[in-house]
Amino acid sequence: MRRFLVITLCILFSLSLLSDYSIANTLIYADISPPNEYINETLIALVNMGSLYVDSTPRGASIYLDNIYEGETPRRIDSIPAGIHTLRLSKDGYRDYVQQVRIDAQQTANIQISLTPGYSLTVNSTPRGAMVYIDGIFKGITPVSTSITPGYHSVRLVLEGYLDYQDSIRVTGDTNLNISLQIGEGSLVVFSEPSSADVYVDDKYYGRTPITIQKIPAGKRMVTVRLSGYADWSDEVVIEPGKIGQVNVKLKLAGTLQVSSSPPGAKVYLNGKYIGETPLSNSNIPEGTHNLSVELFGYKPWQGIIEVSPGQITNISARLESASIGISDIDISPQPYKVKTLFKRDLSIKFNITRPAMVTVEIRDVNDKLIATPMAGFKASTPKLDVKWRGDLSPGNYKVVVIAIDENGNQVGREAIFRAEEESFLVWILVGLLGILVLWLLF
Repeated sequence: MRRFLVITLCILFSLSLLSDYSIANTLIYADISPPNEYINETLIALVNMGSLYVDSTPRGASIYLDNIYEGETPRRIDSIPAGIHTLRLSKDGYRDYVQQVRIDAQQTANIQISLTPGYSLTVNSTPRGAMVYIDGIFKGITPVSTSITPGYHSVRLVLEGYLDYQDSIRVTGDTNLNISLQIGEGSLVVFSEPSSADVYVDDKYYGRTPITIQKIPAGKRMVTVRLSGYADWSDEVVIEPGKIGQVNVKLKLAGTLQVSSSPPGAKVYLNGKYIGETPLSNSNIPEGTHNLSVELFGYKPWQGIIEVSPGQITNISARLESASIGISDIDISPQPYKVKTLFKRDLSIKFNITRPAMVTVEIRDVNDKLIATPMAGFKASTPKLDVKWRGDLSPGNYKVVVIAIDENGNQVGREAIFRAEEESFLVWILVGLLGILVLWLLF
């Protein structure tokens, strides 16, 4: 009967969470009195149950009754059906203890157990830093020590660039494993047009094309092919253990690109790839047509299409124009912003500005009433900003207002709308049910 009353109170508590919803007003007046037959069945079930008190030396062992976790020692477990049950205790550094226990109705069985220390397993590897898995469970990075139970266990070591080590061991006492990992090696064949180009793997010189390079450590390797008068070719190549890879490179004649800008210090991008800052001189540019971009915060980007000729110098002088103050790409997340929730997150406000400025960020309601100021008069010297804010809002629509004022007093403002919503009805139900489950386990 006590458990029935507890369940009833839990249900009422869960429904109280829903007091803001009309469905709660309907449910709260429902007749929840149990029928007499149910009470009789419950009383009979309670009469046929007993209890178990478990303690261990040392304490803090995990208790499993019929493979169901019941907490840690010392602990009393109630409402156990009369009969034979399987008890198991588990604790790191000790051997599992298993026995059959008899539970008598309306009685409490007392179990006092002294756990037997387990064995230690120490794993060293050459080289160090290998990931260790025992019976498929990650145990750490070598050198590592862990407890282990007697019997057979699988051991696996994984380290990039080396062959995986795997073996089965039989533990009869404290065990030390010293494992020398074998380098995982592959081969690479490199061809180039024209031939006789120098080949480097991770900046190590290996010879000239055509060439077959053996015993390359497995993994991702940077391969560079270089020939005087031609632009360098570089790319990342994956070397697989025991396999032969192949690279075919067609080198392009090189020209020189010189880029200056006013003002200097601008970033230079060739075909979208950063190649340095102005003033810049690069003699390793492949011949042909390229997209060039020169960018400096506070100025409009300079963009153009250039032609690089073999053995020639291409001079580019970019006069950058000052950019007017601007704000773009306002992004607000998460959308919607959840309020009255157990799992509240920061509101992230991301945006870009075109030049250095004093920036203020405000949150206002649809009637333009100020709610919060996540950023006030911040001196921004980078184009990308990310403002975080966390606070309470009523459900509804709101707007983020971003204001930027540059050094000349020019001001610009931008707005973006977001919505605040209460956590869904279903989530509150799940929270209430979780509360019922926790109380059920406690009682």
